[in-house]
Amino acid sequence: MKVTKCVWQFHDKNTELHPVFDYFRYCTNEAIRIGSQKKITSKFSLHEELYYKLRSDFVAKFVYGALECAAAKLKQYKKAKRKNPDARLPYVWKNMLCLDNQIYKIENGILRFPIKPKQYCYIRLNSYVLEQLENTKLGSITITSNKLVISYSKEVTEKEPENFSSIDRNLDNATRRSGKTILTCTMDM
Repeated sequence: MKVTKCVWQFHDKNTELHPVFDYFRYCTNEAIRIGSQKKITSKFSLHEELYYKLRSDFVAKFVYGALECAAAKLKQYKKAKRKNPDARLPYVWKNMLCLDNQIYKIENGILRFPIKPKQYCYIRLNSYVLEQLENTKLGSITITSNKLVISYSKEVTEKEPENFSSIDRNLDNATRRSGKTILTCTMDM
């Protein structure tokens, strides 16, 4: 069975990444604005509509991440709008980056990803993160002002439990299940 997990650590590259955060936030909010006007929620349709408009001297892969983030926010907005017609259009305020697994590289315990063409940011990963990422397939990375979150997937063997115990608390009784036995206690109020 394939399992997807995340591992995170703090970093100190906020000042170095500040212009990239601003660019990513601009791209995401612009995609949300235009996507809501033209009623586009698919990341592929957003890409066709906005990719060449949003490209700049930053790495073009940031636009992919921003469009993916905007598409997710637009889908949430569309769902919220059905329940509440007064729902507000989403807006990204926080500093963040979403990097797919083709834009970064981990070598010798150091995460490397481009900021601009031929200009890279380097973050040393701690031993716990490297241990968790060993023998896994790396996924996307989300970077905030002080934290980076790396998603990964790996194959695990599924196990049948030999013994288990669960408790179900209701308003008027409590039921405990242990293995194949069930015990119910009624509460008088």
